[in-house]
Amino acid sequence: MEAAPHRPPDVRAPVFIAGVARSGTSILYRTLQAHPRFRPARAPDGFDLTESRAFVEPWSVRLRDAAPFRFLLEDEASHRRLLAAAAAFPSLGARLHRVERLRHLANRSRATRAAWWRISGNERLLRLYFREAAAARGTPRLVEKTPAHVWSLPEIRSTFPDAKVVCMHRHPLDVFASYRRRLAIAERDPTTSAATRAWLRPSAEVFAEGYRRELAAIGLEIDAAAGAVLAVRYEDLTREPEKELRRILDFLGEPFDEACLRADAPSLAAWEQDPLLSRPVGANDADWRANVDPRTAHAIEERLADVLPRWGHPRLADVAGGAS
Repeated sequence: MEAAPHRPPDVRAPVFIAGVARSGTSILYRTLQAHPRFRPARAPDGFDLTESRAFVEPWSVRLRDAAPFRFLLEDEASHRRLLAAAAAFPSLGARLHRVERLRHLANRSRATRAAWWRISGNERLLRLYFREAAAARGTPRLVEKTPAHVWSLPEIRSTFPDAKVVCMHRHPLDVFASYRRRLAIAERDPTTSAATRAWLRPSAEVFAEGYRRELAAIGLEIDAAAGAVLAVRYEDLTREPEKELRRILDFLGEPFDEACLRADAPSLAAWEQDPLLSRPVGANDADWRANVDPRTAHAIEERLADVLPRWGHPRLADVAGGAS
């Protein structure tokens, strides 16, 4: 008797976690994977923190040495099926998408971005890719986390009109302090690349401008996507995890599950970069003042003075003496 042909799951409403880097996207990602609807059945630890980066570098879904293959849990059969299906249409569009000048012209509006995404063949390619990812991970509903997808929200919505996107954000001083903590760890590790060190060492001016642009991208998509994008403050998630998880799951159309609150990951306890990932979601007692001097803190908040109130972040530097 012949085996039934493989039928990848129909991924109509995946969940994407994006947002400001160093704002709790990983802890939300791991926490949601404790929910029976999002738990990857084939991940050895019952969770997997891989970022696919598929909307940042769509051509890389064809490669075996890139993040998308790791998000497939390095499942060879799924990857072969993806390549076989993708062979039905040319990869010229993917090569065109790498041309920076063409991308710049396409970025004039959400409409031109979506049109260029389709013309490049990326919309069709990523639908194939995420169907195989759901099959490889063995999860009833796919959840993916890549903070840099904050720059690809129109493309995500064009590819998956029914997708839900959760965008994390956090007080800028805590984000900047997190960069500084990560930099101190990276500088003790001789294998850290120069690019990573540079990314972790932004000036106050460069950081503030990037933070502003990330929040602007989230705000634009909230206004345009009619209930498909939810902004979540890290502070709300960690201080009142049950209340905020109920809000998130309600947005996703899934029932609340106590397992999310109890979720831990002992295997991550020794991970120096972020030991909090090993614990159930809860309050973070790290103080930004241990890593950011008052003048730098004040400079960041001055540059973001018009942004902070809209996103519910108080000014902290003046209270801590940063204006002196």
